[in-house]
Parts: sequence; C-alpha cells; structure tokens
Amino acid sequence: MTPSATSHAPVNVATASPDVYANCIALMIQFSEFGNRRAVNLDDEVIGEGEVDKDLLSLTKALIDRAALRGIKRIISNTRERLLTEAAVPSFASDGMYLLSVAGVERAETILTDASREMGRLVDAMLLDYPALVAQAKIRLGPMFREGDYPTVEALRAKFGVTWRYLSLGAPSQLQAVSGTFLAEQRRKIQAASTEAAAEIRNLYRASLLELTGHLVERLQPVEANGKKRRFHESALEQVTTFLDADPIRNVTNDTEIRAMSEKIRRILGGLDVEQIRTDDDLRARVAVDMEAVKAELDALVRSGRAMADLG
Repeated sequence: MTPSATSHAPVNVATASPDVYANCIALMIQFSEFGNRRAVNLDDEVIGEGEVDKDLLSLTKALIDRAALRGIKRIISNTRERLLTEAAVPSFASDGMYLLSVAGVERAETILTDASREMGRLVDAMLLDYPALVAQAKIRLGPMFREGDYPTVEALRAKFGVTWRYLSLGAPSQLQAVSGTFLAEQRRKIQAASTEAAAEIRNLYRASLLELTGHLVERLQPVEANGKKRRFHESALEQVTTFLDADPIRNVTNDTEIRAMSEKIRRILGGLDVEQIRTDDDLRARVAVDMEAVKAELDALVRSGRAMADLG
C-alpha cells in the first residue's frame, strides 16, 4: 500500500488557523446501546445473612452473555477510530464532538452511514438469539435472575443506534439582539477557545504522525533485540500511508510544517510495497535511514509545539 493522491482541497491556509472553530464544522455523534449490567440487590437472599458485611459490597451482573454484544461494541470503537484516522480531529470542546474540514464531511458521512448499517445488521442478528440468551441467563444467574430486567424485543432494538449532526461553533448572530457588546464578548471567548483548541489539535496531530513514523522505523530495523530477523508487518506501512492520504482533509489547522513532512515521507515511501521491503535488505536499510531522519525532525516539531504550549 503506497500513498495515493487525493482530489480534496484543504481549507484555506490563511484563514484556518488559529481560528479553527470558524473554519471547521463540528460533528456531534451519539452511540446508543443496551446497558447490559445491573446492580445486584444485596438485600435479596442471594447472599446469606452473617456471611459478609453487605455495606462493603457493590455487585453487578451481566444480563446476557457479553459475547452477543461484542460485535456491536467493536463497531462503535472502530467507527471512532476510523473518524480520527480518515476524516476528523478531536474538538477538545465536548465528548463525542469532532472537527471536520468541509472536505472531511463527505468522508465522515460515509463512515457513519456504514456504521449505522452494520450496527443494524448485527442488532437484527442478536435479536434473533435474544429469547435463547434470556433463557441461558436464567440458568446462569440462578436466583439473581429478574424477569423485569429484560426488555421486549422491540424495546431492546430501540436501545441501539448511532445518530449524528453538524454544528457551527461560532457565536450565533442572534446575540446581536441582546447587545452588540454581548455578541462581541461571546465572539472573543470563542476566539480564545478556538486558538487554544488549534494548538492542542496541532500538537496531537504532530504527535500522531511521530508515533506512526517511530513505529515504522522500529519495524524497518533488520533484527530484534534478541538477534532474530525482524518481520516487517504491512500494518506499519498502512498506518503511515492512511495518515498521509487523509492529511488534506484532517489537517484542519493547516500545519504547513507537518504538510512539508508528509510530502517528504511520500517521496521516501512512494512506489514501495511490503514485499520489496521484506526481500530487499539494502532498500530496507535505506528507507530506515531516511525515515529515521524524518522521525528526528518530527520529534523536534513535537517538542517545539509542547514548549510553546507550556509558555502559553
């Protein structure tokens, strides 16, 4: 897998930073799922009198076998990961909120639509097994089983889903009706928060590429610490190229220094495939040296950004 060109234009460099909120679209996401744990009533006869001090206990039980929900939970975690590697950056404003460039909206919409469809498929499959799962729970929980803990099939279906909406993070112009001074003050507060968020996003973005580059450099080394030949895993290259391919839509602060580093990495890795790296030791050594130099430059950028944040 090698870096591919993209037709998405980045947001305007002159206006995107430091006022990142004014140049991005906020994406709010909510994942809904069945709460599979319930508190155990310690006043019940499940725990005999005199055996333990119940005031020191806090017990919960799983209502159905957790394996039945594992695929759904995996979709949620994978979707969040895909958003942050292919389309968006964290907002640092609220849990469940991401920031997108205009070009990133289409990609995020595809990711979330896919997630909603896949979640629906897995929920339907789980609901087919639901009566059997409840019957199994009745046996496994014994006296801790409570019929009232289990919703109907339709009520259970309604507990799962993913919803999202797009928001502007600017001060609403309707505040002008309160007073021009009040609107100006709110804009000033948002500008300050935006500048702070831009610095955090930029530092995290740089650190992410440094981590991926460091992992690639490590995998490019010919031998392990124990002297055995190190196997080169395709994922090490894929993770870097995924970052590079998404840079035009994820680099919402228009960090020109990272963009220059990304182009340098593209030139080093362009045209390479995993099999070449695995079989050509000289090529692998050259790429390792070049990527080590890039890693050193990235490390300097990350340290510089963190130092500026500490001063600010």
